[in-house]
Parts: sequence; C-alpha cells; structure tokens
Amino acid sequence: MYRFCSAILFLLLPAVVFAQQDMSGMNHSGVKMISGKDHPELIPDLTAYHLYFMVVGELPNPSTKALARQKACLAKMTGMKEEDSQAIARIIGTYKLQWTAMVNDYNARVDAAVRIGSTLPDSAAFLQKRSQLVQQYVDMLRKTLSPSGMAQFEEHIQEQKALVLLSLVLTSGMTPMTSSEKPGGYLLVDPVPGVLLSLRQIEEHSHKLDDGTFAVEYTVTAQQYRDAAGRLRKESEIRDQAGNSSDPEVSITDPVAGVQTVLLSAKKVAYRLEVKLSPDARLFFTDAADGQDLPHKWKVVHTETEGRMIEGHWFNGSRIETSAEDVAGLTTTIDQWYSDKLKMIGAVDRKGPFKAYTVRIEQLQFGEPDSELFEVPSDYKVVNLPSLK
Repeated sequence: MYRFCSAILFLLLPAVVFAQQDMSGMNHSGVKMISGKDHPELIPDLTAYHLYFMVVGELPNPSTKALARQKACLAKMTGMKEEDSQAIARIIGTYKLQWTAMVNDYNARVDAAVRIGSTLPDSAAFLQKRSQLVQQYVDMLRKTLSPSGMAQFEEHIQEQKALVLLSLVLTSGMTPMTSSEKPGGYLLVDPVPGVLLSLRQIEEHSHKLDDGTFAVEYTVTAQQYRDAAGRLRKESEIRDQAGNSSDPEVSITDPVAGVQTVLLSAKKVAYRLEVKLSPDARLFFTDAADGQDLPHKWKVVHTETEGRMIEGHWFNGSRIETSAEDVAGLTTTIDQWYSDKLKMIGAVDRKGPFKAYTVRIEQLQFGEPDSELFEVPSDYKVVNLPSLK
C-alpha cells in the first residue's frame, strides 16, 4: 500500500485524524486532481517540501525498518555528502515533531470550540502557519547544508513533484504515514479527580476500497489508568493487517502540573508539553468530517441518542452529524457514549464516506493504580517542548 519515496498523494487536512489509502489512478465524481508528472509547475514548492519532510522525516525513537527506509530515500540523492544527509534527516525530523505538535494544538482548540458551541478555528490560518513553518525549516536547511548539498536537495524536491497528486476537491487519500502517525489510542477518560479505574480499549480503523466496501486497515489496543488526582496514563500499540506492530507509545497527562508527557523507552527520553486543563473538564469526542477542510457549505447537527449499557454501566448517547449542504452524500456521523458518573467515554462509532472507525472498552476495573505509572522514570532525560499556545 505504501510506496515511500516513489509515490506521494496529498490532501490538505488541518486535523490530526488522517485517512490513509493508495489512490493512484483513482478519481471520484467532482474531484479535480493535479498530476505533478504532467504539471509540476502547479505544485507549490512549500507543498512539495512539506510532503518530503513528512514522508522521509522520522519522529523520535524510529524503528530499525523506518531508519532503513529513510536512508534509502536519502540515498536517491546520489553523491550527497554524508554530513549533508545527516543534517537533512535531523532537521526534517524536528520539523515533523513540531508539525505534529501544531496539529495536536489545533485539534485541542477544535475540541474546545465544539464543547462550547463556538466558531471552529480558521483552517486557512492554520495552513498559513504550516507554510510559515515549512519556510522556516527550508531556511534552516539553507544555512546548515553545504552550497552543493542544498542545490542538490532543491533539485531533488523539484524532481519529487512528478510523484505528487494534488487534490483540489475531496479524495480519501492522504500522505502515506508511518505507524507513529496513524490516529488511534484516543483518550477516553476525563483527566479529573473521581473514580479510580483502569480499562482496555480496542479500536478498528477502516478505509473505503475501490469497490465501495470498507476494510479494516489497522487496529489499536490501549490500556488507560486514572488515579485519585485525575492523572492519566495511556499505553497504546498499533498493528496493521499484515501483523506489523508499532513500538508501544506511553503518555501521561497530569492536570495538576498542567503537562502532558510522552515516554520513549528505547531512548529513555520524556517529551513534555504544557497543556491547559480545566478542573471540571469533560471529554467530548470530535473529528474532522471527511472533506471538512474544503470550501463547502457545512452544516453541523448535535443530537442526543439512545444510551446503552457498557461493561455493566450506563452511558448516555449523542451524535454529531456533519454534512456538506452543496454536495450530496458527503456526510460524516460520530456517535459516542459518555458516562457522567464515571467521567469517561465508553464507545465511539465514526462513519464517513471514505473512512470509519470504532472504539470500545473492555476489562473495566476500579481501584487505585500503581503511583509509579504516573511518574517519569528517574533515568529518563526530560525534554521540554515549546508551548504553541
């Protein structure tokens, strides 16, 4: 499915939940595609740089396979000096990390807007920030690489435009991504003092096939814990249909200290980011609808739905339905079930024209988790990420 360094498909989507699908040669009614092979001059330079940074860059703690893939991509620039190749890998990896943080920040503001019924953040302004970030890192590369190395890199980026399909209207494809970028392991438990608990969650993420049916692309299993202070720990792992799995991801959310920390066990590094959490915070699951980044006339309807019993407890139901009023059939629904007593979401069912997923819990248990679960190990190096607020 993924053809790193040999094919790229791009769709602007300023939200964290990205669909993945190889769409080469595929077109939908009403979709205008620009082929970089036929019209490379129509692919903006900053778009090409962003795609390359995201496809070839690696987040911290990459697998051996991911590093080998990156090395193979960089090796396509024949004759590139080793120090230049290493600098490219380091800089685009930092870009990828910062871009991921920007996406998370944007989604947090979307969630807040949905909860209070206010206007959603301006996606155009967000994309402009992305362009500014890309330019910042391109300038960094120019200052870091040798003149010949930068000239070769710029030439390579222009060549890569031939491998880009730029969608001006809705498609279901996205930039191919590594397992660390696949959405999943969603936070289901409110970071508030209350019921002490632990649970296991299972997610199934599907995408639409050419024949119109949906197929499971990957699953996520996660374990979540909440202590008396409202601190949360989430351990998650992604596994695709071929049996390949990601390295486990561990995050700790501390509403008292106002920080969220990601632990990378292989490198013994803890990345910490300041977050603002209300003491009476309540989770409300939301996600960008299929195509919501595009300039359609959108209508969003919130309704209460039938509740259900989950793991022996009652959860109230609600639905968010997002529809494009000017395009038939472009509707995404998100059903979720929330327990005010337990302060948590028990299930999510998201359906759209191009992607779908379900989230469910099992093995719900009550009691104080081990306090060490919420602490950064003493032998870890703590790296404070800059706040994007």
